[in-house]
Amino acid sequence: MSSFNAYETLLEVDDLALRLVSNQLNETGLATDEDGLCLGSMLIEHWSERCTELLRRRGYEGGRLQGTGQYFSQCGAIYVLYDSERCTLDDAIRELHIAAERLASI
Repeated sequence: MSSFNAYETLLEVDDLALRLVSNQLNETGLATDEDGLCLGSMLIEHWSERCTELLRRRGYEGGRLQGTGQYFSQCGAIYVLYDSERCTLDDAIRELHIAAERLASI
């Protein structure tokens, strides 16, 4: 069984979708797997510097990207990709809680 390769998966994503991710990260420094972008939990879990470089070629201008996730009983696991030079881990976790609250209210 082969392991998931986030970079190879991102290569299959159309240019516009990658630019939308880049734009959101440039604007807010954060993007969750619940934001309606092409980012799924597997992509965020297996993110690499090669993935970041691919986004840079699609307009991303920020720092090193890191991912984290958290399980919420009301809606399941949510993952966030964040610019580690602009946002802290606490910022990313706060964004996860906001996304969970939004999902729980639907």
